Amino acid sequence: DLLRDEAALGRATEEARSADGDVPEYPFIRSLIQESMRLSPVVVHLTRHAVANTRVGPHHVNEGERVLPCMYLAHRNPAVFEDAHRFVAERFMHPLPAWKNAYFPFGLGQRLCAGMPLALRQMVVILARLLETTGLRLVAPDRVKAVRKMVLMVPAGGPLIELA
Repeated sequence: DLLRDEAALGRATEEARSADGDVPEYPFIRSLIQESMRLSPVVVHLTRHAVANTRVGPHHVNEGERVLPCMYLAHRNPAVFEDAHRFVAERFMHPLPAWKNAYFPFGLGQRLCAGMPLALRQMVVILARLLETTGLRLVAPDRVKAVRKMVLMVPAGGPLIELA
């Protein structure tokens, strides 16, 4: 979605090129990566087992039963995310408390991915360096389509971007 939003791409490129300091934070680039993960999570759902009898909304869940929180649906919940189906690059500049358990691209609770800080930092730095030194271009915007491969969502036919 970033490569379809020229204003966001320009802002991200400017942030990358004007970064100061040894370890720049790139808040806008971080936000747009988080927004991309919200709309296009790599893993569609997680599997959890109930440790006790409980209720989830109107549903009773027995101890030991499997629960599959679906991040694709949770991340697009209009009760939580305003304009939930639209890419809003600056959405994560000021995250809201309501998103705490509604946004979970790296999992939830005690089983949160231990590599999350490193993976997010790598994505931010790599994208910033690409934008700073070259740029990216969407090759075939009409062919961009996500497909499910087991529990992962991947681009059909591989990535359709090139260095500009």
